[in-house]
Amino acid sequence: MAKIGGEPAQPPVPKVGSSLSGSGGLGGSLPGNDLVPDNHAPGTLFWVMSRLEGYLEENYPNFGIGYSGAFNSETATAEIRGAHFDHCDHFDELTSDCEDCGRKPGNNIRLLTGSGDGSYSGINYWAAQSYEGEHDINPELIASFYLFDRGSAHSRGMDARGWKSPASFFFENAATYKDHQGSIVGDFTAGADGFWIGDAGASDGSSYALVNHWGSEHRSYRVIAFSEPVEPKDIRGDSGIQGLPVRPRIVLILGQQIASDVFGTGRDFASIDWVSQPRMWSQLSVHANIGGGDNGVACLNNDGIYWEKVLRSFQGSSPVLRRKYQLEVLGRWYQGALVGNEKSYSYLAQFLGETSDRPFTEEEITAAMRSRGWSLNTPRSAELISNLNGRIHSEH
Repeated sequence: MAKIGGEPAQPPVPKVGSSLSGSGGLGGSLPGNDLVPDNHAPGTLFWVMSRLEGYLEENYPNFGIGYSGAFNSETATAEIRGAHFDHCDHFDELTSDCEDCGRKPGNNIRLLTGSGDGSYSGINYWAAQSYEGEHDINPELIASFYLFDRGSAHSRGMDARGWKSPASFFFENAATYKDHQGSIVGDFTAGADGFWIGDAGASDGSSYALVNHWGSEHRSYRVIAFSEPVEPKDIRGDSGIQGLPVRPRIVLILGQQIASDVFGTGRDFASIDWVSQPRMWSQLSVHANIGGGDNGVACLNNDGIYWEKVLRSFQGSSPVLRRKYQLEVLGRWYQGALVGNEKSYSYLAQFLGETSDRPFTEEEITAAMRSRGWSLNTPRSAELISNLNGRIHSEH
């Protein structure tokens, strides 16, 4: 028997972090009391954490915390998407409604990523679920936190401390924004494949890295953003809208029912006209990614290494879970190889050799790529996959 979701929190004083473990390797625990004291103003980040912690210890005593993954933003935005979408221009909309690409109210929300382009990562909270044999291995995803601070040690997901002690490392880096008040952005519902977060430009054939979320399938979530105010001097021109924009720095994606149970109607949160924010964001000066290689591929390769470490440390008895971990590795390096990255191809070729005792089926490769956010419904994706498979067969 194995457990997904990491090590349980240890009330009344949570332990800070845990190592990659044989129980699934998605380990972690709530940040210690030195990081989350009780004397924070209502609606602020650590006030939210204190209340969420109490709720989880009472209702999900065996919940787990783990590193979620990293994505690259090249348009200074992060889109939370509950379905597979092709690229479409909706940069001035918080929530898009488009017959061409399939975005509809309730399946997408777009936010500014702090001060601009960058690579960003987060942590997940799962309701720990024990299973064995062929049981469904997707636990309930309770919440996800993402930090939009391109200068933090947590930003790119490349610091091993974020893998070994996900909660404590995340909140140590997020402490800069501990007094920022949260605001409810909106709700969405994940589709049959769950939800992703990443640049809105991600689609079939792109090298954009999206982060997928196990256990979010068909569940509804509330998005709460903790933002910093923008000074008038940082605004270019006139947005034509009353008020000032804000820069989201931390985003909490929380189960809708849990959000209602813990925070009620949200009266402790700030009131922000989020629908008007995208037009104001378009007037902001933001940082751009210039040079330094493909940030999406860097995220894919790095997270592939993370999942390979999880796989290698796995000591459970569930073949289904082991295969799930293998598909997480496969999808990231397969995508990198598909878009022509030689390092990804090298990782992939070695990994396929190591798993040659049970080769991946066409259905499994399809599932791995759909978890990367590719719909596989475009001619380009079919051509890329055909070319890559031809190269693999000829060289290995």
